[in-house]
Amino acid sequence: MKVKKYMLTGSYLLCLFIIPCFSGCKKDSPATPGKKFELSAMPREGWMGQLDSTYSGLTLGELTIPGTHLSGAEVNHLNSEDMAYVTQMYDIYDQLVMGVRFLDIRLGYDTADCKTGLGLYNDEVNDMFMVDDDYLNQSFQSVMSSLEAFLNENPTEMVILLIHQVHSSLDLIDFWGMVTAEIADGGFSSEHIVDYDPTRDAQLPLLSECKHKILLMSTENTTGFAGFTFHWPSNTSGYSELVGNLHCHAQDMSKWDCFVPDEKFGYINQLIDQCRNVPKADQPKNLFINFTSGYDICSDREYIAATMNMATFQYMNDKVTNNNPCGIMVMDFAGDTENTGAQLVDACIAINFMKE
Repeated sequence: MKVKKYMLTGSYLLCLFIIPCFSGCKKDSPATPGKKFELSAMPREGWMGQLDSTYSGLTLGELTIPGTHLSGAEVNHLNSEDMAYVTQMYDIYDQLVMGVRFLDIRLGYDTADCKTGLGLYNDEVNDMFMVDDDYLNQSFQSVMSSLEAFLNENPTEMVILLIHQVHSSLDLIDFWGMVTAEIADGGFSSEHIVDYDPTRDAQLPLLSECKHKILLMSTENTTGFAGFTFHWPSNTSGYSELVGNLHCHAQDMSKWDCFVPDEKFGYINQLIDQCRNVPKADQPKNLFINFTSGYDICSDREYIAATMNMATFQYMNDKVTNNNPCGIMVMDFAGDTENTGAQLVDACIAINFMKE
């Protein structure tokens, strides 16, 4: 395990002693909001299969999909000294069971950390006092085993896997060659990978075409990888790019000197509204990835997650419509009731069943 470095700079001391007086840095979790969604009636483990049975002909662009940020940084695999890196309370298999269908995987190669080579890392570190990538004590093989187990038990479901290359000295071809090989070894040969190419296909695939499969995405251009690439600038408040025939949009503003809830909430709402305002005919040609997560040196991840998950839930709840999706909502502490992660996952699922 790498040693973490801490630097008590003037700015950091200011946050320790002065900034906590402001609302953006307090540690108390907000109260759980009231609900308009009928969440108790929502399926979780097999929600995509039920949705496809209820509304046939839906593409992935017409869905609201719950996702997890830094999916592998979950408490069960981290040592006590690494708790600052925790973003999830449940392991990847349990995330899928609770309804998550988008995984954010930071993947590196280091045989000193992971005997099989490819392992999961946290690459979001605060340069002020945490300077090293941290190995999350999970191999990529274990992730693929969890995906295979879940999809074999729930063959009506699919999972979107977003892979970022971090912490690796391998060249591009060798790295992605290893990724491709381990995906295949994990039980995902070509028939279990969604055959989608935005430079070839006019729209995102139908949900019915994705059953018992994974859709692969990368944030890095590569060859020989059975997925498509969408790269956005780090820490963006909003970014759009045309990838072949697919309009891709992302928001992942996550780093502050001190967390400002209203600022982050505004960016989340802006992308939700942008997604909801896409005409129905164009929804199959648009992909939205909206991160509610964030961190800084003053507020812990749980406080930020509780604040943003609650605010996002309330915003979606107040603007429920019959047919407008919200895109992929990527959160910290998914499924955690104390941080409104359970309610937000359920709300993402519920809005899919409110179509006309």
